[in-house]
Amino acid sequence: MKKSVYITIPMKPSTAECDQHRTISLMSHLPEVLLRIIMKRRKNKILPEISETQLGFMADKDTRNAIFALKADAKIHGSAERPVPWLH
Repeated sequence: MKKSVYITIPMKPSTAECDQHRTISLMSHLPEVLLRIIMKRRKNKILPEISETQLGFMADKDTRNAIFALKADAKIHGSAERPVPWLH
């Protein structure tokens, strides 16, 4: 259960260089299931601690969504009389 097997697969046939190989890890089903359970439990504990303004590495909070939100705010607050709140 504690052991994983790493296998190298050559990208090009008959190559001896390390950077021309891909490495995959083979593990039994039990450790894989346990790792998923641990990851879900950690995620449930970490999510309440993350700020709403934190972007990246989360679903629906990537850079594209942030740029879209900033453009939408700039369009709404774009006039000179109304300053953009996130710039001040």
